[in-house]
Amino acid sequence: MFVWAPLLIALCSGPTGACGLAAPPIPPPVVIDATDAAPDPWFAEDKLRHFFMSFAATSFAYGAARTAGLDHGPAEVAAGVGAAAAGVWKEFHDRSHGRRFSFRDLAWNGVGIAAALILAAQTR
Repeated sequence: MFVWAPLLIALCSGPTGACGLAAPPIPPPVVIDATDAAPDPWFAEDKLRHFFMSFAATSFAYGAARTAGLDHGPAEVAAGVGAAAAGVWKEFHDRSHGRRFSFRDLAWNGVGIAAALILAAQTR
């Protein structure tokens, strides 16, 4: 019985399947017009969040890498790359949920990562 189910579905699908039923119309694609989007200022509350979250993620990753036994240089690289990857992922996540991919958010992520790495460079 179950062996024939995929065949039956295949025969009944399509614009005018063998079952005589018309397929539902395909909805048009959703287009997001960037010109109608809200402005993305350089200085806003969300930019501060990007800065501090990147700073915190970099600091935490650096501490975890040093605890795991990495030397100073590789720990900085791992922390910076990890925090940058998290920031880029967040922007792609925003875009997949209908929000704007913001290069300004990424810039603030970079400033937070740089600040944390400068601070980490001062440690022993």
